[in-house]
Amino acid sequence: MTLPKIFPERYIPVKYFLSSYRAFSDAEVALRHLREGRAGNHLPYSEWRIHWVATCSLLRTAIYLFRQDAKICVGESLGKEIAAEFKLIGDHRSEHQIFWDFIVNERNNLIKEYKWGAYKKWLDAEGNLARPSLVEIALSEEKYDVKLEIQSGVYKGKDALEVAEEGATWTRDRIFSAISRAGLHPDEPRGIYSFKPPPPSLIGGAMGEPG
Repeated sequence: MTLPKIFPERYIPVKYFLSSYRAFSDAEVALRHLREGRAGNHLPYSEWRIHWVATCSLLRTAIYLFRQDAKICVGESLGKEIAAEFKLIGDHRSEHQIFWDFIVNERNNLIKEYKWGAYKKWLDAEGNLARPSLVEIALSEEKYDVKLEIQSGVYKGKDALEVAEEGATWTRDRIFSAISRAGLHPDEPRGIYSFKPPPPSLIGGAMGEPG
């Protein structure tokens, strides 16, 4: 929604007007922590669990925030397209399997039952499943790799981070699809008070856009 005009007009990309996109952005941060931890082979159990919960929960939250964004008081067509996108996701579940069979299911497992669909696996240098003791891991950490794997359901056996990446891409695409159908571009600057585009004199200049 726009803000009361107390301060001079500032311009931000269209996507930041949507609560769904802001939640998605936070999910991307959590996913980045998982990705970087995986790349550096340092995913302590106490840490990856937190980032995993955050990633799955925020992706699910982003989509359900479509119901709030559908009531957005700027860009009438934007709200209508957000509502239409949310309806499509519900009406055509088979086309959005990553949402219903991963994002929703995993979030519900975590929040409602505190159960994980993804588990850590230790792999030896040849990529075979290993069961090292904590002492072995501490003394010979370079000998082992860590993999997060989905343990059940449609995505059983798949790399959990790859599935989460797919879920994040799908979520972003749903948001951007609605924005595009409304005749807008996700990065198109609009005024936080008026939702109008900036005057030509400001295009390409400093418009107060977030980094």
